[in-house]
Amino acid sequence: MLIYHDKHSTVKFSEIDDITNVLNQNNTFIIADDLLTKLYPEIFLRLKPFIITSLENNKSLDNYSSCINQMLDIGIERNVNVIGIGGGIVCDFAGFIASTYKRGTQLTLIPTTLLAQVDASIGGKNGLNCIPYKNVIGCFKIPDKTLICTDFLKTLTNKQIYEGIAEVLKIAIIYDINLFNYLSKLSFDEILKQDTIKKLINTSINSKIKIVNQDFYDSGFRNILNFGHTFAHAIEIEHNLSHGDAVAIGIMTSVNISKKLNIVDPQDYNKITKLLETLKLSSDFKADPSIVSAVLENDKKINNGKIREILIEGIGKHKFYNFEVDEYIRLINDLY
Repeated sequence: MLIYHDKHSTVKFSEIDDITNVLNQNNTFIIADDLLTKLYPEIFLRLKPFIITSLENNKSLDNYSSCINQMLDIGIERNVNVIGIGGGIVCDFAGFIASTYKRGTQLTLIPTTLLAQVDASIGGKNGLNCIPYKNVIGCFKIPDKTLICTDFLKTLTNKQIYEGIAEVLKIAIIYDINLFNYLSKLSFDEILKQDTIKKLINTSINSKIKIVNQDFYDSGFRNILNFGHTFAHAIEIEHNLSHGDAVAIGIMTSVNISKKLNIVDPQDYNKITKLLETLKLSSDFKADPSIVSAVLENDKKINNGKIREILIEGIGKHKFYNFEVDEYIRLINDLY
């Protein structure tokens, strides 16, 4: 089933048999999540992928160098199809490899977590980390194909599903009021149903692509996709949080800043906080102000000493706000 298609890329739902066939095609170089190779050994028979453990520390220049050297050692040519199969970390890493090896190769992404299916594999952003700073080494490359197989989601824990829903909720709050209203009618058990999860994936992907197509290189409007991520990236690695947990906390932080500055409509604020609780995305997290301050001061979104935060006036209504870094940190300290 086709989700999206244009002259640059195709995004579609696929079955596991289709995935296996793609992986076994000639002239491919596969980058795979190590856990996935253990959960689905039958998919990787006779394959020798470059293995990544899904930890942020592994989106590193050291692993990048190791992967490139392996490709050179086995004589990979530029016309190869680099395939990334795994979660968001693998998708990011594979995209970076494909965009830089011999100045660019073909790229196929097979995201296997909900978070990667609705966000990390979509939009063409690829990055490496310089711990504790996320994605400060990056590039843009749209995958030629993105294959979404919801069967992979059956091996995820409920917590991992929640983490993917955090990225769905981000799109819903900042851009798509219809998606927000649909989410508001669902219980978590209903979200787990195949038809529902496919609808959420389909809607989220198409909404994100509409945003990306207006501003591919993230110089203006696409910045709205950073909603909740300024604070999320400041706490994720140093507080040992999953990306989804950090994003959920970041969303609530941005919403609370919007409330503190009297920007957000009170009724919409209540709807958002209620939905966060329903989806089990609310948190009693307490930040370490010294850690947050240190990471924020090197955030890649800082320009001319100011950090651009996305606040909300209401569901589907955003507001860009440029904070002095010290001012933003004071607001965070007040909240936490």
